[in-house]
Amino acid sequence: MNKERIRGLVKQHKMTAAGLAAVKHLLDDPSKNEAIVIAPDILTALKEDKTTWENFQKFPDSYKRIRIGWIEMARTRPQIFEQRLRYFLTMTGKNKRFSMVQ
Repeated sequence: MNKERIRGLVKQHKMTAAGLAAVKHLLDDPSKNEAIVIAPDILTALKEDKTTWENFQKFPDSYKRIRIGWIEMARTRPQIFEQRLRYFLTMTGKNKRFSMVQ
């Protein structure tokens, strides 16, 4: 999530010189800015419903990366993983983004 915030601040030119120097290593390494990698099971679930898939594709990459990461963090806890995936699919189907930060 913090990496996404950094990308947003850099894009908006809101980083100070000191801030840029502190995160330069993240921006210089192309492997740190790779495209979103979505596990096959999550991708299949997203594509099961046409509307859900279309809505997902319209979301910003930063949101996709954060939400997929949130789901993946629960991979070792199957019940939580399924719960997070279902919630994400429900909200995406309604074209609604959600955040843990209120």
